[in-house]
Amino acid sequence: MKTLRKILLVAGLVATAGYGMNVLADDRGCGGPMMGGMMNHERMDKMREQHQTKVHDALKLNPTQEAAWQKLIASHKDHPQELDKLTAPERMEKIIGHMQEHLAMLKEFYAVLTPEQRKTFDESMPKLGEFPGLGMPLR
Repeated sequence: MKTLRKILLVAGLVATAGYGMNVLADDRGCGGPMMGGMMNHERMDKMREQHQTKVHDALKLNPTQEAAWQKLIASHKDHPQELDKLTAPERMEKIIGHMQEHLAMLKEFYAVLTPEQRKTFDESMPKLGEFPGLGMPLR
């Protein structure tokens, strides 16, 4: 009986190791764009663009609102290479500055929406702890 347990234990370990190697060999990481400590920027950009298109279409913007939307989208830019060269405090300062700029554009855009559009926009934005585009929490 002890021999059977050992065989099953070893078989389980081998199967687990094989699955783990398969996941590591997968170019998508561990099933998500940010899992496993690696981020696929191209995939993240594509997901962001898809989410933005979905929100844009749902809002049915008029020409004035469209101009504010374009400013909002332009304020949402990533600079991963630039940030990599900075120290941790400098990086945080840069990120906070970017977030303040984005918040200003968000408030400007939000001000031109109708109450119905605001509701649609609020519902489309990820809640704290959710990952945009995946519709699932990061827990």
